[in-house]
Amino acid sequence: MHSRAAVLLLARLALEPHVAHAREMLAEWLWPHADAATGRARLRQTLSTLKATLERPADGTRSIAILADRLTLQLAPGAVVCDVVRFESAARDGDRAAAAAAWGGELLPGHYDEWVLDLRRRLQALVDRLDLEAHSMRCSEPPSRGPSTAPDDGLPQYLTPLIGGESAVRALADAAAKTRWLVVLGRGGLGKTRLSVQAARSLLADGQIDTARFVAWAGCTTVHDAVSRVRLALTQGSAPAAHARADTAALLDAAADMAMVALAGRRALLQLDNAEQLPDAALALVPRLLARLPGLRVIVTTRRALATDGARTWCPRPLPADGPASAALQLFIDRARAVRPDFQCHPGNEAAIRSILRRLEGLPLAIELAAAKVRMLPPAQLAEHLDEEGAERWRLLARRGPGVMDEPRHASLDAVVATSLALLTPAARRLLDLMASARAPVCLALAQHHPAANPPVEPAWQELVADSLLVEAGDDGHGRWCTLPEPVRDLVLEPLADPEVATLQAGWADALASWAGTLAPAWPLPRVEQALPLLLSLLADTSLAADDAEQRTRHLMLAFAPAWQERHPPASALDALDRAVDGMATRPQPGQDSAVAAAATVLATSLDLAAGRGARARELASRIDLDALEHAPARAQARLLQARVAWRVDADAVGARARLAQARTEAPDHPATMAALLSLEATLANEADRDPARAADAYRMALHWLAAEPRAHAHARRGLRYNVAITAIYHGNAGTALPDLAALATEARAVGDRHLLSQVLNATGSALDLLGRTADAEQATRAALTEAWATLETENVLYALWNLGPLALAQGDARRAARLMGFADRFWRMHFGALAAQDARDVARTRRRCRLQLGREAGQRAWDEGAALPLASAVSLALA
Repeated sequence: MHSRAAVLLLARLALEPHVAHAREMLAEWLWPHADAATGRARLRQTLSTLKATLERPADGTRSIAILADRLTLQLAPGAVVCDVVRFESAARDGDRAAAAAAWGGELLPGHYDEWVLDLRRRLQALVDRLDLEAHSMRCSEPPSRGPSTAPDDGLPQYLTPLIGGESAVRALADAAAKTRWLVVLGRGGLGKTRLSVQAARSLLADGQIDTARFVAWAGCTTVHDAVSRVRLALTQGSAPAAHARADTAALLDAAADMAMVALAGRRALLQLDNAEQLPDAALALVPRLLARLPGLRVIVTTRRALATDGARTWCPRPLPADGPASAALQLFIDRARAVRPDFQCHPGNEAAIRSILRRLEGLPLAIELAAAKVRMLPPAQLAEHLDEEGAERWRLLARRGPGVMDEPRHASLDAVVATSLALLTPAARRLLDLMASARAPVCLALAQHHPAANPPVEPAWQELVADSLLVEAGDDGHGRWCTLPEPVRDLVLEPLADPEVATLQAGWADALASWAGTLAPAWPLPRVEQALPLLLSLLADTSLAADDAEQRTRHLMLAFAPAWQERHPPASALDALDRAVDGMATRPQPGQDSAVAAAATVLATSLDLAAGRGARARELASRIDLDALEHAPARAQARLLQARVAWRVDADAVGARARLAQARTEAPDHPATMAALLSLEATLANEADRDPARAADAYRMALHWLAAEPRAHAHARRGLRYNVAITAIYHGNAGTALPDLAALATEARAVGDRHLLSQVLNATGSALDLLGRTADAEQATRAALTEAWATLETENVLYALWNLGPLALAQGDARRAARLMGFADRFWRMHFGALAAQDARDVARTRRRCRLQLGREAGQRAWDEGAALPLASAVSLALA
């Protein structure tokens, strides 16, 4: 039967076959969230489905299974036999054998309506009572010589199925089987307790242990409390209380002695649940137990890393939320159906559900709490609520009912966080305030530069890590970058006044600039990537006045100047820098530092040029105040930049060389400046003079200058080696260039330099094309485009699109070639200025060949279509 409602209706009728059920009551049971009219309509439809299934004609006659009138429904006598009715009758009569024969396991598995859960609990209580009676009967009989047919399971029972944790249970059980003391460590709400219980049951089922005992340490804060709970678990509640005045060693020894009596000779597992709030002395019980009981295994669950010797740590992970049938999605749907049986994930609500799951970061408890709200809130409204800012959004995720009193720490997401915060020292709590105000990942070294950080910072940082309050966001090779889960961040910030939060956030701008000043002149790429989110969040702060925001932007973007040599900044950061530079020109402030203004203008010019904003770069280059740059190398670099703009934007080789001559006189002995100057001279020799031999010599001289500069980063040297290979291709030595390009590609992948990798792959495509390997050339160039598009490197994207046009033409796809080349021609002229003479000839040749193959009008139409494409569409066309 495919209808869930029909299954539940049949079950409701079969459970009380002699009762005429009111239709209104049935509708309320089955659809508690629906209004009366909707409930009646759904009941009529479900009844029709059920009668069609049960009353199918047989041998020409039609049986009657359901007696229905306008007011009531009832099963026909003898129409259905219900095992629950037989089980309850046998249980009332005390007929344990008949009850056992009728018992078929959990009632209506997969259904979690309130009336189902209530009945399931009542039946389970009968089962438990019968099991206890059977146990007392067995105790009066002689001990059996054969193996036990049922495991001795002293573990908690769960009413809901475990969803999404099956592989974690297997991994946890495997880890527990390989060690005698396992610590399960993770943040609150990850499901540590349940996974550990399921793993213990798995070990019982596999015969690796004979018995299990569960000790709930939640709420225990002293050694006495902890020992008392262990004694109760070992003796099933019959142990006398531990003496309150006994010293710690005596308490632990007494509990270990009692364990020997209870578990001697058995392969047992003891689960000690929620150890984070206990003093370290309480954990000294575990080594005593393991020493006295060779067959014992211990699992300890905790939010806080424990000072344990000889234990192995296992950490559960959040549920994956991506994918069409992710574990997080399945859990959400199942728990939603517990409160709304007809709930479905469909195209109309799937996007909202996935938004909820992303916001909840795969935390099982949070997913369950959110799913329970679909009874009153559709997913779209729930997602909208969770997308709001502030701590109040998380308070919606709370449960009510009698079970809450048993586990108040998990009654709400607010309670989960509050329990963890209560364990922190004042120093760790203060650092947590700083971390929450950052709103982006930070590392320990960066946190140490915050003006409000109380040294030493490292112990407080380690405490937050040990308490599972920090989430690792990445590793830059020098340390971990961590952030806070969103609920923790919001609830930590809530009691702080707005001015205090603003002060803490401003401190991160100072910390970031100070930290940047301690790094090497050229930053490793992983460090740039990890620091970007914090930089962008600080640049996007809308609470600052315009002048303050521009001052922060100049300060941070200049501090990050070495980073921009490794990768281009995101467009939002460059836009902020442009606004800051314009603000200095239009609204000069009293006491404004002219050297800072000039340096910011130079940086903006360089970045705008690299981003394809040619007109903007030309304007800024003309505004550079060379006299304000105090150091000769800085003036030389500024003149060199003006030369680059003259060539790249205006194709003015004469003007570029004039500025290069001026730059050479400024800093004739500065290695980095001379290397950059020679590199531009090589570019002019290659592109303006068509003299690849002289270009190669200039690039080699630049490499020589960099070798003499000990601070020069390998990235710059790789860039020059790439230029040497390009020159070889220009010189007609494509075969010679390929091995060098292959080596550079390997190095670029190893260091994560996707910018250089895109350039190298594009050059590889050009070399392969010259060698007549068109298919290989297209493959390499498409790979170059993929890398460039992934990092939004506009110039490299355009180079790849430019090269893919002729390659498409060579393979017979003239229409695709015309569209790609039409786009590349228009986009280059718009963003980078006039084409070089050779490039203009290449465009004209490709257009002519496309017209020959397509016809003049069709060829021009395809060219115009390409010219009108946005960049994203051109990339999609190239990669299709």
